[in-house]
Amino acid sequence: MDVSSRTAAALAARTLVVPAFLVFWACSGDPAAPLVGDVEAARGANGGVTVKSTKPDSAAPDITLDVRVLGSGYDAGSKATWAVDGDTSYATTKIRTNSTRFVNSRELVANITIAADAQEVLYDIVVTAAGGKHGIGIELFAVKKGLTVYRFNFAQGLESDPSRPFWGAAKTNDPYYGGVAGDPVYLVLNAATGGDAAVCNTEGFELGPTTDAWGAYAGLWKGVFTIGARGQGPGYHVTFNATRADGTGWLWLVVNADGVTSNGNLTITFTNVRGGVSFYSTPTGSFEPSVGPYDPQDRCLTFSITATP
Repeated sequence: MDVSSRTAAALAARTLVVPAFLVFWACSGDPAAPLVGDVEAARGANGGVTVKSTKPDSAAPDITLDVRVLGSGYDAGSKATWAVDGDTSYATTKIRTNSTRFVNSRELVANITIAADAQEVLYDIVVTAAGGKHGIGIELFAVKKGLTVYRFNFAQGLESDPSRPFWGAAKTNDPYYGGVAGDPVYLVLNAATGGDAAVCNTEGFELGPTTDAWGAYAGLWKGVFTIGARGQGPGYHVTFNATRADGTGWLWLVVNADGVTSNGNLTITFTNVRGGVSFYSTPTGSFEPSVGPYDPQDRCLTFSITATP
């Protein structure tokens, strides 16, 4: 890939667009990470408890699932309740909180059951601490028909971080329909991905010679992950725009390749595909065009993605 092509890839990475009609979530083990749906203004009058986001932020009716409730001021006796226009009664919400588990002062895990006749509306989340203080997250959770909550697992050259699984809600029986996106997603790159460089070199995409060695890129990365159909047929476009979990380095990974699907389109396997990295990717340095170091090497990658309810 020449400098101009890599520069274009880098610019594309800075303006990454996540598919608007299917939004996915990753379970982050880092509660200090930036959270969406900030509702500081909606905290209780007695202060101290805020509710900022849920992961996932939507689900289908007629399901029981765990939902991470992220915010601040939580304690071991905190309880999370779903509400519509301030009404937390089950007769209105048709969402029952079975249990609330305290993780830390910034995270609760609520096990909820959504009734089959729950409204397809946006729900507020009310957290009440043991001392009576409470906070409200406005319209942080949606009920949508035709969705299933999936756990996404990566294997081989690109692996899931077992402590931070990637969860998402998608069209039932077809989690890749129209695209998949997650932010943040934690993935582990291996030093050798198992790809066959000789096979990778026969592929197109205007890439230069490749290798199966990822070397200094080995380790845990945190960023935005997307999957989208490359066109009709089995072709997929995969991207991972990330920094290391500690905030260093920068990786703009792009895979344009046919993926073999199976199990009702719940698994995509990529074998001997080329993992193009942008010109400004660096395993340990800074993303600054004037700083570098830059990475001219394309690499071979073998991995699979499995989504299970």
